[in-house]
Amino acid sequence: MSRKFIVYIALLSLSFGAQAGLYLEPYLGLELGKQTDTNVNESLVGTHVGGKLGWSYFNMAFGLDYMRGNLSAKESGQTDKSTSRDVGLFAQFKLPMVKFAATYFIDSQQEMKNSPAEYGGSGYKLGVGFTAFPLVSLNLDYIVVNYDELTGVGAATQMDLDRKSLLLSVSVPFSF
Repeated sequence: MSRKFIVYIALLSLSFGAQAGLYLEPYLGLELGKQTDTNVNESLVGTHVGGKLGWSYFNMAFGLDYMRGNLSAKESGQTDKSTSRDVGLFAQFKLPMVKFAATYFIDSQQEMKNSPAEYGGSGYKLGVGFTAFPLVSLNLDYIVVNYDELTGVGAATQMDLDRKSLLLSVSVPFSF
């Protein structure tokens, strides 16, 4: 009886191990939102390309989230263009047809195209994805980033610029 129990436990543990693996999810999206400062309240539009790379285990995934985008901020007829880069740690949970994700951005940068100014900060992204289609996920994420450092315009300066927006994206998640 004890041999059967040991064999059963060994087979059960092998089946749990088969559920774990590498997780890869490239995505492409459109960001819409606002960027606010003490003197500025700009509408924000941009496109993003990014990806998640990590480890999956059953219905969960953990790892790194990287996204890069081109943003346009508009206020009073003036448009400021910039390039953004966000690097963070993500956790994700998947149910049938729906997934929930959270990312903490440990490094967020926004580099202005018409000046040497570069904003630095951190933030988070919370999202939900619709996974009913084969190989494709439609995602809606809420992004909040606080830029608290400004460089490239002389000495580094403390500041407070907030980016709050929605990211509508299409992704292709893979678990190997």
